[in-house]
Amino acid sequence: MQGRMLRLPAVLEKVGGSKTWWYALVTKGEAPQPIRYSIRHVVWHEAAIDAWIAARVASAGQPAKVGA
Repeated sequence: MQGRMLRLPAVLEKVGGSKTWWYALVTKGEAPQPIRYSIRHVVWHEAAIDAWIAARVASAGQPAKVGA
């Protein structure tokens, strides 16, 4: 996957949520997994974040999947 890599502040700006909310989604596997950039830093592919946002927008208004 080519493209820009985003650090957490840029991801949070794009998705419009808090750090706690974002990491909860990542932990549950509901958001793109980070890539370890160094010992203290992780990054996300911008394309993966954009695709995740598009999928959330596309599913808006859909009934929630019970038990999923």
